[in-house]
Amino acid sequence: MSNMIAEAKQDMVVGAVADENMISGENLGDVRFIILPNTLIFKENQEIASLEIDGNLGRVEIARTLQNFMEALNREVVAIGMIQNPLTGQFGVMSYRSMISFYDMVSRIKYIGKKVKLTAYAAQDTYSIGPLNLMFKFDETGEKLYTTNENEEGTK
Repeated sequence: MSNMIAEAKQDMVVGAVADENMISGENLGDVRFIILPNTLIFKENQEIASLEIDGNLGRVEIARTLQNFMEALNREVVAIGMIQNPLTGQFGVMSYRSMISFYDMVSRIKYIGKKVKLTAYAAQDTYSIGPLNLMFKFDETGEKLYTTNENEEGTK
């Protein structure tokens, strides 16, 4: 395994996966290693997916539609090569700040009160190991509404 990593022409991701759940202090038991190339999945500002959503819906329906879109997006990016968190099955996490941005986006869509098209873009070059930080923009205006990158402002 070490020779394979040393001879690789690109960065590699190495993961260790236990065959069974353990309690702290127990012997580790059987572990298998996963070695994958850390390939470029998305380029910065690359469009990933889009969604048309009706701002005439209630806030709960708008939030549910956006959450379903995020879950479908998660399944898609994992299927094309993102390495998911083995505990959550997700490609990233929703921080407190990004959750606030998410609800701001729901409020903004509700305020507009008509059908809008949202497009998800990669906020930066993203490799297999991630994380995938997303930006959501209105296609009509280019207004950035939401990002999963907690180091950026989520709304204009």
